[in-house]
Amino acid sequence: KVYDWELYKEKLADLYLIQNATLTTIIAQMEESYKFKPSLRAYRNKFSEWGFTKDQLSLHKDQALVTKVKDLWARNMSSANILRCLSLDGWQISAGQLRNLRLHPTLRCLM
Repeated sequence: KVYDWELYKEKLADLYLIQNATLTTIIAQMEESYKFKPSLRAYRNKFSEWGFTKDQLSLHKDQALVTKVKDLWARNMSSANILRCLSLDGWQISAGQLRNLRLHPTLRCLM
């Protein structure tokens, strides 16, 4: 089936880029509200074509964050305590993001 993507482009941009909805949520909402039901792969292809990307912040490039994590890690703090300290200092990162930061090839010293 051929879908008229342009008809929904603005709505999809709002959901994905502004409201930060997941593709799964968008697919369900579009199907329920508009009976628009392309496959997940079709959504990914169209979003790529339109340049709809959720750029992940490159945490390893944030020198202040890296310095803070190195300092806290050197104090033998647990990941949970590091996350609490980072949160108090305004960084909202997940445990997974902290792990990925520590394991990043340029920051192996944080292991």
